[in-house]
Amino acid sequence: LYVQKNITKPILALDVSIERTKAEGWLTRIEEEMPDDEIGRLAESYNSMIDYMNELFEQLLREEENIRKAEMMVLYEQIKPHFLYNTLETIRYLAIQEDAVQVRDALETLGSFYRNFLSKGKREIPFWDELRIIQDYLALQKLRYGDSFTDEYEIEEGTLDYMVPKLILQPLVENSIYHGVKLKGEHCIIRVTAKMSEEGLHVSIYDTGVGMSEE
Repeated sequence: LYVQKNITKPILALDVSIERTKAEGWLTRIEEEMPDDEIGRLAESYNSMIDYMNELFEQLLREEENIRKAEMMVLYEQIKPHFLYNTLETIRYLAIQEDAVQVRDALETLGSFYRNFLSKGKREIPFWDELRIIQDYLALQKLRYGDSFTDEYEIEEGTLDYMVPKLILQPLVENSIYHGVKLKGEHCIIRVTAKMSEEGLHVSIYDTGVGMSEE
């Protein structure tokens, strides 16, 4: 009776729990009362391991769910530009029928901007594609600000195929317009320079706007 109560029964309970885990595919704790000896401590260690593993599984499931939600949000955000791009193509076609040349050209530039902006969902693009995004963006800004600025490009040929994170230049040229050119109130230059250095691709954005204080 002693052996059955303190050795055989606890070992059988441990074995049943392990078999249940194999059958159900989910880690199950040992709920039976265990003696206060080596077998009991083994059961406590087993339960601690089970709790830890279940916590890891739940954490992985949450992370997987968050990843799926993030992927859905990315897809949702891409749908909106695609819809806008397709709508712009329709309007451009109507402008061609009405012989509205300026409207057609503006829509074509905006469509090109969004097509390059989407880049088939890629996060890294060749530097040449990034330049086209900037050129289209500045062309669209000229529709609003007229001849208030001229954009210039000094680009080494070896830089064009260099892979860069998408939209690394657009915020910089936008700042040149809104915090430099626009405030000066006279014609300015925005210059994009790209060359290769020992560290890799070196790009600079220069403008002749109002500038900034030394501070």
